[in-house]
Amino acid sequence: MRNKVLIVIYTFIFLSFWNISASQTYQIYDGDTINLVDENNMKQGHWIYFGNMKNIPGYDPDQKVEEGSFNNNRKSGAWTKYFADESTKSVIEYMNNRPNGAYTIYYENGVIQEQGIWKNNRNIGTFVRKYPNGQVQQAFSFSDGGKRKGVQKYFFPNGQEQIVGEWNEGKEDGPITEYYPNGDIKSVKVFNGGQMDTAQTKNYEPKNEIKVVVEDNIDDSKSAPIIDENDIVLDPFAGSSTTGVASLKNNRKFIGIDLVEFNISFGRKRMNHYLDTGETYIPKNMLDDKGIDVNYYKIKGKHINNP
Repeated sequence: MRNKVLIVIYTFIFLSFWNISASQTYQIYDGDTINLVDENNMKQGHWIYFGNMKNIPGYDPDQKVEEGSFNNNRKSGAWTKYFADESTKSVIEYMNNRPNGAYTIYYENGVIQEQGIWKNNRNIGTFVRKYPNGQVQQAFSFSDGGKRKGVQKYFFPNGQEQIVGEWNEGKEDGPITEYYPNGDIKSVKVFNGGQMDTAQTKNYEPKNEIKVVVEDNIDDSKSAPIIDENDIVLDPFAGSSTTGVASLKNNRKFIGIDLVEFNISFGRKRMNHYLDTGETYIPKNMLDDKGIDVNYYKIKGKHINNP
């Protein structure tokens, strides 16, 4: 019994001696202990990465680049990144060294760029992306499996809805309505499980003049105007390319996307016609010469240039 007691005592003394002699490194910042590396060479507690630790262009050596907490060498909780002007760049929740939870990403002018919840390498729940002027650009809803679900909305920089519709399991489902920047309906397309029913597609010309709007509440010192000459306008439902013609007319570049082959061919010819003649519509007596099948839309009871 006596021998056993001595063994326990000796073991305790040895372990205590090892803890005391083990080396730790840390820094003192504003009176607080930061950047602790424990005796097992594990990062623990609150960490601040400075410019001289990250070697990122534009940052002074003593500027904060990123800060947050470590737990046994793994990021945990909220981590904040900074721009070179010391404004917040992002706040992202981590778990076990991976983004997991709420996150917010900012423009350099302080406006929120993107906000959502990240789980298992995908968005879930509510997701919002904004323009630099603060207007919402996209408002999505995701299922727990990371697929778009429910009402999804896209917006123009002026706040006007651009595309509104229902998604189910990540695919368009039901009517999808697209609008011009002035609020007029541009098209209504019906989808079933991601497949568009072209027979039910309706496209419209704008009822009112479309004006290119530049918001006047943008901080020009930190962000460029939303719409400017030579900017690129993207129309994911190009239709008859009315937006494309308006873009060219206002000295903007244009990218159009459409699932209907006729729309792609017709839109290209319509924009080329505008560039050649300055006319926004192709005269009906020129349709045959340009190889445009007039009967394509007559079958559906629609007008050419207004499919």
